[in-house]
Amino acid sequence: EGARAAFTQWLRKRLAVGPVLIEPEFARVLDFSVNLELEQFQSLINGEAKSAGVTIIARLPFVADGRGVYRGSDLEAEAWLMAWSRALGSDLEMEAVEAISSFVASSVAKVVGE
Repeated sequence: EGARAAFTQWLRKRLAVGPVLIEPEFARVLDFSVNLELEQFQSLINGEAKSAGVTIIARLPFVADGRGVYRGSDLEAEAWLMAWSRALGSDLEMEAVEAISSFVASSVAKVVGE
């Protein structure tokens, strides 16, 4: 009850100032980052920077404490696949885990590059 009362008090104060964005809380299954290098070129027509290509530099699972607070990234070579394997279920073959995780990383890179 104490946490709920504190949150309610905080929310009332914030709403008095302006709008508040509230997001749903889900059970965290997997937190990760896809580190990208974005190459740019200058458009000769109007001088705007445009994306010329995106390269995936690293795919890293996050390390969090028991409350879900970010503590760092796991740099171990196999950490990416092991984290995805745990999230997807241990009955999947590692080839399927690699395909799914690579698809997600490539999709992130594609969206950033557009």
